[in-house]
Amino acid sequence: MGNKFRMFSLCLFVLLVFLGSQVFAAETGSIIGKVVDKTEMPLPGVTITATSISLIGARNATTNEDGRFRLPILPVGVYTLAFDLTGYRPLKFEKVTVKLGVDTVAEASLELSEEIKEEIVVVADIVPLVDSKTANVATYVDSKQLDTIPSDRSFRDVTKFDPGITGVRFNSGDGTAGDGLPSIRGEGEYGNNYLIDGLSVRDPKTYGTGTPLNFSAIDEIQIISDGFNPEYGQALGGTINVVTKSGGNNFSGEVAWQYKSDAMSQDEADALWSTEKEYTDSHPYLNIGGPIIKDRLWFFTAYEKTMYDETVAAKSVTDPETNQIVDEIASGGNEDDRNNFFLKLSLQINPNNIVSLSGTMYNSEIAGQGTDELRKPDARHTQLTDQLRLRVNYKSILTDTTVLEFKAGMIQRDLDDQGDLGNRGPAEYTNQDTGVYWHNYDNLDNNERDRQDVLLQATHYLEAGGSHELKAGVGYYWANSARTIEFNGLDEDLYPGDTFDGGTRYQFVNNEIDPTYAAVPTLYYEHRSIDIANETSGMSFFIQDTYSPMENLNIMLGVRFDTQDVQNNDKQTLLYFSADESISPRLTATWDITSDSKNIAKIGYGRFFDITSTGLASWGNTASPYAYRMYAWAGPTGDEWNNMSEEERDAALHNGDNWGDGRGNTGADHPRREQSGESNPLYYDPDLRPPYKDEFLVEYDRKLTERYVAKIRYINSHTRDLIEDVAYWKEPGSLEQLWVIENWDEKKRDYYSLEVEFNGHPTDNISFYLSYCNSEAKGTNPGQFELAGFQSQWGSGNDVGVFGDHLPHMWWGEGLGGPKDGNEGWYGYLPYSVDHQIKFRGFWRAPYGITIGTSLEWNSGYHWSRRGYSDGYGDYFTFPDGRGNREMPSIYYWDASLEKAFTFGDRYGLGIKLDIFNLTNSDTAVAYVNQDTDNFGKTLEVQEPMSVRITASFTF
Repeated sequence: MGNKFRMFSLCLFVLLVFLGSQVFAAETGSIIGKVVDKTEMPLPGVTITATSISLIGARNATTNEDGRFRLPILPVGVYTLAFDLTGYRPLKFEKVTVKLGVDTVAEASLELSEEIKEEIVVVADIVPLVDSKTANVATYVDSKQLDTIPSDRSFRDVTKFDPGITGVRFNSGDGTAGDGLPSIRGEGEYGNNYLIDGLSVRDPKTYGTGTPLNFSAIDEIQIISDGFNPEYGQALGGTINVVTKSGGNNFSGEVAWQYKSDAMSQDEADALWSTEKEYTDSHPYLNIGGPIIKDRLWFFTAYEKTMYDETVAAKSVTDPETNQIVDEIASGGNEDDRNNFFLKLSLQINPNNIVSLSGTMYNSEIAGQGTDELRKPDARHTQLTDQLRLRVNYKSILTDTTVLEFKAGMIQRDLDDQGDLGNRGPAEYTNQDTGVYWHNYDNLDNNERDRQDVLLQATHYLEAGGSHELKAGVGYYWANSARTIEFNGLDEDLYPGDTFDGGTRYQFVNNEIDPTYAAVPTLYYEHRSIDIANETSGMSFFIQDTYSPMENLNIMLGVRFDTQDVQNNDKQTLLYFSADESISPRLTATWDITSDSKNIAKIGYGRFFDITSTGLASWGNTASPYAYRMYAWAGPTGDEWNNMSEEERDAALHNGDNWGDGRGNTGADHPRREQSGESNPLYYDPDLRPPYKDEFLVEYDRKLTERYVAKIRYINSHTRDLIEDVAYWKEPGSLEQLWVIENWDEKKRDYYSLEVEFNGHPTDNISFYLSYCNSEAKGTNPGQFELAGFQSQWGSGNDVGVFGDHLPHMWWGEGLGGPKDGNEGWYGYLPYSVDHQIKFRGFWRAPYGITIGTSLEWNSGYHWSRRGYSDGYGDYFTFPDGRGNREMPSIYYWDASLEKAFTFGDRYGLGIKLDIFNLTNSDTAVAYVNQDTDNFGKTLEVQEPMSVRITASFTF
């Protein structure tokens, strides 16, 4: 990493030296408009001055010969506009709202002064409810709403309020009742890009949200579900863009303590994964911002501490058929200790040049992981993280028509996972029927992930046959991930010296004679240690022209490409995507039908590409990763096994002659399956292409009044050229396998939705957002890691998985898809697909310092599948009934918040806030046992029960 970081630092220094003040962060919006006189004639030469508590100093603009003006790169917030022209009465607009990435339109009319010189003050109350310039579909949640609407204090959780977004309240990856990443436009957890202050923070390996951002530091969140402008890229789903706070000319801050406990929660409803637990969840936090030098240098800083302590009661595990107790899970404790620190400095060099530096430091220790799962104390684990994120953002208005932007950043993440037993000798044992883990944790897992980005872009406004907003940008990114896994079970290696000496694990099933008898062994794995180091880098370029041939018509035409070079641990290029392979054309049109911003028709088409994760390169490491041998049990079963003493069973379990290929052959040379570089090497197709999505949009927006708007839209998209490892025979008539990472036609995703929105702000103190969505997400593979059933510990990857591993006539490949056999039931409704959704959020700042917020979500139920058993993998990877042909029951969530503020003097306040989650204590099932076992169809997890969180705060 050292050479890369030094090169990054040198490039940053050189660019700063030569560009001087031409640096900017995409954390802003704009105000545009026109000034006329009372006869509707344009007024050139009008001076417009914008001021706001969000803006350092003031910003000026002057109208051109057509009376038009533009105030670009304004921080989000509420502004006052002053219009001044000699001979005319001064005019002031108050309460003009600027949102992230939006042009707020302000039209003014000036009166001749004659003898009256007094200024005219208008409470304009301009809020951009519709965007008549672009066809991008985005919603906005500002800091006021963030403080009001109940959430878990993460920008990930806030995305759940948007129409069509699924997978947040229900984790479609692991079947739990929360903490899922959003699926946008059917692309799953891996489909999104996450931006903080204009640069991506997406994890290069897992595609998650990266280093957590302190919630108190968020100024506004822009959730872009359809970003047709080419400046948005490297995502097949959506883009979540977060801008952070910058302080102000006056000191202000908050000290608060947030608290939640089991005493303030209902008991969890009965389900296989339900647990009786006692817990306390405390979050003390503080933030302060203000001037270091007024109108010149501001700061904002925030710190949050997480202290979570949980005690889980002992749990009896029963057989679902007989209801007999077959196992016991001892009680245990879980401790979560986290620290999150954020700092931002903003410097105005002059009114047209502002630089900001920001950083996040985060660390955590989460001990006793698995206490609320079916893990016995010796199989629980601890997660440790240390993370750092740095940003430099600079914005410059070069001239009245040209803006230059520059941004650079780096992220470092160290994540470790280790067993609480602290002994690598014992192996992890798993009961496939009950889902219980015991004897040890699986491994020691160490991860390092780094990312560096540099982006330079320029915007130029041109009048030529109409108006043009020309924008172009070029960027460079570099990311790497390194991972080492040391498996436990060193003392239980049955075949030492066979090169698979990196650790072991064992799987069991309930005794077929009686489930209360001793569980019978079924599979034995021996591993090699994993040591992976991969990196990826590339260039991004985009250019776009938003052309307005007439005032009521805007046409955006643009193109983007993203190159990518993916390398293994030996710096060998495994795949390279060139510019011509990722050309992404975009075209949109918006038509103000009645030329009054009340009836807007939109149409859009775009091709979207994404870069691949570093995980795809791991299969090209010089030492094949994830190498193992799997053996099937050939020893005693039933009564014979049960009647043995514990010592005899232990001896039989560790007798290598009791394990083999399941066809009568036993011993080290007869594994049931082997995955390794020798047995099934993977080859990268030299003609590999980046996956892409084609998307089409039609929308109509109706501005009912200045405070209400309704929208209806139709979205259709198709994702193709998805990457998979596909199995072939090396030669006709040969039994030697050939595995190729390629673009496979059978692997695909399709999506459509019809959405209706109605939102507004009836008064200054009331705001609401209501939406309905009818959608369908289908495909062969979700855009995320997919477990082999929710009770499984492993599954199928996003880029390389078990789909496509079918070799014709191979006994272990049935149902896994293959070149000659098609998708074999894999195509269908994806696990995050929901047919119908209704969502509502709103808040009311009532009299007497009371604020009420609420959110309501109803959906018709997620799709789910029966998972069939795959002999070769020893787990549930097939879809005997077809994917997604079952549907969970409809479900609703109702959350609310109530806050009372007490003010003292001009600037001090005390606040008490109650957040109530699942207000009616609904306990609908969110996950079922989907493996085709005796447990199939049993409720695995239900909604999280009603809980209350209290926050006490002091503001100044």
